[in-house]
Amino acid sequence: MALRHFLTLRDLSTLELNQVVQRGIELKRKQHNSEVFQPFVGKVMGMIFEKSSTRTRVSFEAGMSQFGGSAIFLSPRDTQLGRELVNSAEDAAVNADLIVTDVWASMGQEEEQKIREAAFADYQ
Repeated sequence: MALRHFLTLRDLSTLELNQVVQRGIELKRKQHNSEVFQPFVGKVMGMIFEKSSTRTRVSFEAGMSQFGGSAIFLSPRDTQLGRELVNSAEDAAVNADLIVTDVWASMGQEEEQKIREAAFADYQ
């Protein structure tokens, strides 16, 4: 199966969206019944958040841990001084199996928006 990027709900058909919901219900049932389901053993998820969000971070970290993987969190404070967040994402991607971001291309001044949109164009 070819790799597909999931960026918005519009990327899924109605059937696919229903399948995602049904799979979520199934996984929640497994968790409720204390069944071990860890498909991400040995996998690392890198999280790059421009704006700190405790709820989002904890949700992703808990989910990855419950599925057997580990999570690494990077904020702008954690990246190398003088490096753009995009460059730090590229650095993290070398060692992570999955990258999650909440970097919004539309944030900031108009010139910053153009730079971000261009920088993330290859990742969409």
